[in-house]
Amino acid sequence: EGGGMGDTNRDGQVTSNVARTLSDQSEGILNKYLSLPPVLRVPQGEEIHVFVNRDLIIR
Repeated sequence: EGGGMGDTNRDGQVTSNVARTLSDQSEGILNKYLSLPPVLRVPQGEEIHVFVNRDLIIR
């Protein structure tokens, strides 16, 4: 027996907590990978052509 309104509220709270935890964890993982700079790997000695659409400052 049981199965009253309290169970429904508790289930909803558990579901909400799980969703919040998953959201927080996935946000951290995504931010880690989205903050990586672009990386190009070119074999040594390979000829490449670079086109830039703004000023390039080399220091």
